[in-house]
Amino acid sequence: MQQTDPQHVQTILERATRAQGLSRLHHAWMLTGKNLDDLKNLSRALGRQLLCVTNAENPIGGCDNCQACRQYDNEAHPDLFELSPDEAGAIKVDAVRSLIAAIGLRPALSPRKVVKIHRMDAMNPAAQNALLKTLEEPPEATVFIITTTRYRALLETIRSRVQRHHLQTIAPRLDDAFEDTLAQLNTDRARAYDPEQDFDEVRTWRETLNTLRTSPDLMRAFEVAQEISVDVETFERWIQVLAAQLKLWFSDRTLDAEEHSRLWNVEHALTQFDQERAFNPNRARVCERLLILLTHRQEERTHG
Repeated sequence: MQQTDPQHVQTILERATRAQGLSRLHHAWMLTGKNLDDLKNLSRALGRQLLCVTNAENPIGGCDNCQACRQYDNEAHPDLFELSPDEAGAIKVDAVRSLIAAIGLRPALSPRKVVKIHRMDAMNPAAQNALLKTLEEPPEATVFIITTTRYRALLETIRSRVQRHHLQTIAPRLDDAFEDTLAQLNTDRARAYDPEQDFDEVRTWRETLNTLRTSPDLMRAFEVAQEISVDVETFERWIQVLAAQLKLWFSDRTLDAEEHSRLWNVEHALTQFDQERAFNPNRARVCERLLILLTHRQEERTHG
């Protein structure tokens, strides 16, 4: 488990303080990160801060002394609403609808209401859609604090309506050559590899690829791609990792002629795929198309 950067917790709370002072507080704060416990602690501190009614100017984490802070600490604040997964680990549509019905009134004690949703990724698409209208047009003086360790599992419509604050970790490095190569490949991509968010994912994929390199059939790498490609965005990141790994493999002086030929077939298919994709904005079937190209290259090599 990567270690959360404690300074960044303070940084996010300071952002909220500045936004409060400028009256520019976004109505939906999405807190993301690797460690769920750290996200819960940050959510708690942020909620306390937003509900504090002290005369001091937006104290970070709350003042500790006002009635609002005391009631918050006793879990009795009338303007705090929370939604968490049930015993089955899900947040269902009915729970979302009940929450929406409950938050319609004006604040009773604090200047605003705070709605905390823990692990929003526990909502299925129907539950997320049930909340969408409220995120688009929230009740007056209402701020949502949402936590998730699986930001990309949320609907794009949800992600577009929140202000994301990622809790950074002190991430270990992969290796300089690979990271430099991947960074270069990311230059023209819509979403670059993020070492804070994607480290565990990329490390796992690299381990898989390095195992498959010694396999008689490198095509297995793309069967793995199908298994992990839950969406186009994930597959795009996987392609970037593969392309960076291919460049490192080709620089290996121990590469023999047969392995070089196999790797070249993969690189050729990847290049052709990129060229075709540039003229085709519909990427819904990118994984299948790349597999077709690779299979064709494999057949050419087998029967050539």
